[in-house]
Amino acid sequence: QELLPQIRPQDSYAAVDIPAAMLAQGGDALFSALMTELGARFGRIVWDVPPADRTPSARLVCRGVQGVIMVVHAGRTRWQSAKDALGHLQ
Repeated sequence: QELLPQIRPQDSYAAVDIPAAMLAQGGDALFSALMTELGARFGRIVWDVPPADRTPSARLVCRGVQGVIMVVHAGRTRWQSAKDALGHLQ
């Protein structure tokens, strides 16, 4: 099954919507294959995932990438919630 749409070689970027259920069902092997395919096409890969403490697919993505930027909302995100989310990533 083709995971990515047809991307022309001259494209400098692509936005690809991959259902979380597909990632969760395929697990690490599927994600690894996906990263290999994306890595062959692009120099940088940016994932936008839901909160890490709420979804297994977010944790799967975070385990398989080189770095993670966790975004919190100043004045709204509780310190303990941010700490718990970070704990899920480690």
